[in-house]
Amino acid sequence: MKQNSLISQFLSTLPKERRDIFGDLMEHLTKLGYLPQKQAVKTTFTLSFKHSRQVIAKVRACNGGEFRVKFFACENLPQKYHDALRRDMEAANEKYRNYMNPDRPAHLKNKCDGCGTACTGGNMGYYWKYDDDREIFRCGAYPILISDITVDDLPEAKRLLTEQDKYFKTQLYLTGEINV
Repeated sequence: MKQNSLISQFLSTLPKERRDIFGDLMEHLTKLGYLPQKQAVKTTFTLSFKHSRQVIAKVRACNGGEFRVKFFACENLPQKYHDALRRDMEAANEKYRNYMNPDRPAHLKNKCDGCGTACTGGNMGYYWKYDDDREIFRCGAYPILISDITVDDLPEAKRLLTEQDKYFKTQLYLTGEINV
């Protein structure tokens, strides 16, 4: 199968001590129905894991392996994911985010304001409130880098992938794109 070949190719580029971690993550993604697709990135071997129109995660063969994931529909996030989101928002230099109106109703906190481009985040995203009460929305179209993922992080990573997957498939079912 082509997907097994892509995964094997990707794993062969990683240091031996990182192969089991990424192999486990990619196996979980394929069990959820996400197929790896090699990205046209010239400098780094990158795989996107896609089901229907939704990319849930990306893996890159740089820095010992990078794991990027969407988790905006997930609850009870580990601190590692909160920290990753904060780092991403700060590094993005205002890109892909809006400052929130504090009077915005709670049920709209994670809803996209529309960036004017074709949204692949399902009009959903990440909500962050800083200690100084600034509230920020970050577009859900792009996966967030989770730094230094370890074997100890795998159960939570799989839980979040499963939770995000459930959200995506529910949205696809509601729009009639898939039958469950």
